[in-house]
Amino acid sequence: MALGTNNEALLGAMMGVIAIVWSIGFVAYNFIWNYFWGWAKDRRNWNNPGVPESFLNNRCTYLMFLAAGAFAAVSMLVVGGVLAAGDPGLLPVAWSFFVLSVGSHALLFTREINSSIRKIDRLNPDLYHMRGGRP
Repeated sequence: MALGTNNEALLGAMMGVIAIVWSIGFVAYNFIWNYFWGWAKDRRNWNNPGVPESFLNNRCTYLMFLAAGAFAAVSMLVVGGVLAAGDPGLLPVAWSFFVLSVGSHALLFTREINSSIRKIDRLNPDLYHMRGGRP
């Protein structure tokens, strides 16, 4: 049984979405690494009280980028394999890997945005309290 034109187009679109999301993730990773390394390479900055937490947060972020990249690569292989096999019974497998890949990147991007918001709140506590937040 063949996939059909609609499923073939859908699988091709899934591969395109995964590639775009991974590319955006790679650019974001590069920006985050360069920002981190800009201050971390100078050991005099390591004496600040928030440095251990920042190092752990960045390490976790880099590991998450590594995992999301691996999910994207495996997803591309699985979706491409399903497309090549032409078996509609494998479509749920392709969908599962697609959701894992895009979902892991969405989680990572959301985490990074939340991290930026927390950093702004720590740098400007008056602004944080003006909008009704707590430390």
